[in-house]
Amino acid sequence: MRERYEIHFVANGFKKVVIVERSNMSDLEAWKAALLHQGECAGATINIRFIADAMERAADRDIRKVRWNKASHTIAWSERAKLARNTVGLKIIE
Repeated sequence: MRERYEIHFVANGFKKVVIVERSNMSDLEAWKAALLHQGECAGATINIRFIADAMERAADRDIRKVRWNKASHTIAWSERAKLARNTVGLKIIE
């Protein structure tokens, strides 16, 4: 089952938040997501196996303070549309 996760990080002195959808998340995957969001080539992140390597590459792009959490408060547009179809419309009668 896929879940939504928020990746929080600081890039070039600015706080950033990215929401990703994955089956699981780890600290290493969060660092990779931050790298990808800041323009790192996807092929360059595939071979990163250790968090120390990801942090070293992130430092070159001025990315730091990466953390992640489950984004349980977000809802996809498809889920929102599904909920909207199941709501009952009320009409005010005067």
